[in-house]
Amino acid sequence: PPDTIKDMCLFFIVDDNILGKTKTIELKPNGGSIEVTKGNLIEYIHLMADYRLNRQSKVSFRTFAEGFYSVISPECSVCFGYQEFQSFVVGHGIGDRRGGFEEQHCFTTAATQPSIPLSFSSGRWWRR
Repeated sequence: PPDTIKDMCLFFIVDDNILGKTKTIELKPNGGSIEVTKGNLIEYIHLMADYRLNRQSKVSFRTFAEGFYSVISPECSVCFGYQEFQSFVVGHGIGDRRGGFEEQHCFTTAATQPSIPLSFSSGRWWRR
């Protein structure tokens, strides 16, 4: 039977579109000359997953985080749960933006202090 992995002609590299230009990225040193085989397939999968899930978005995430933390300090950002954080970053959906929305969130400045309500509201901002 044919070696299907070898037939795919894979190497430890990935071609990525960076600012409109294709750039070849080595997944490991000298990756362009290391062919993927049955013996190193798991390593290739791990390195490709690491690239796609971590390394590829590292610059974008760092830029986003710098901008986000210029608005909300890292110390205050821990007050938000993941759902509140998601709502803050990406909004609540097109239906909410059309009619406006008001969300109320609470945080405490210390374990012994009462919750302080925060209101986020928006209206029909695109109809100016």
